[in-house]
Amino acid sequence: MDWHKKYLKYKMKYLNYKEKYLNFVNKDYINELKTLYPNCIYDQNEDKLSNTETYGEMEYEGIETLYDLIKVNNNIEYFIDIGSGRGKLPCWFANLSNIQKSIGIEIIESRHNDALNLVSKLSINYPDITHKIFLFSGDIFNYKLNKLVNNSSNTLIWISNLCFGTELTNSIFKKIIDELQSGTIIACSKNPDLTDKILSVKIKLITQLNVKMSWNNSSNIFILQII
Repeated sequence: MDWHKKYLKYKMKYLNYKEKYLNFVNKDYINELKTLYPNCIYDQNEDKLSNTETYGEMEYEGIETLYDLIKVNNNIEYFIDIGSGRGKLPCWFANLSNIQKSIGIEIIESRHNDALNLVSKLSINYPDITHKIFLFSGDIFNYKLNKLVNNSSNTLIWISNLCFGTELTNSIFKKIIDELQSGTIIACSKNPDLTDKILSVKIKLITQLNVKMSWNNSSNIFILQII
């Protein structure tokens, strides 16, 4: 078998795999999402932001890579994006048939408003999908995560924390393990300090993978689980 036939064979297997595990409600919705929001939009005052406020996003290809991995062994019903920015990930995950609520929490008001605008545009043609999107403005520490996901363990959390210090990262993880059930999956750009006594007994590292981000075509993300 020549290389071209091998390529076509493995491409077909990959497409069949995606078809099986990416249970889209409406594939046209994703096309419209990509049309309305094709590329990462950075803040106009980027140079004035602190490290923790620096903006970046997971690319669409990266989102699929992450979900392909998670979906194999986990029935995800709730998605939370901590630092949801302009709403790309909550909008994408809302189109999965198994998702009951797709949640975003963003501290920068201008980004939150952009996300609301994106959802409003998508709602014109796809209200049956966008009604699952819940966007919140403000600090993550002002919200009770268990209430947002109805105490479900079938939850996936994404944290783009590459620019966060260890103290902030650990504080977010401790909030998550205090409020959410065992089995919850957490994906992040940087691991918490797993030598911390509290985190070491409640969090386990499952694996890591490379995904396409707005700042890097192959950026490490880490997959952890509450135990």
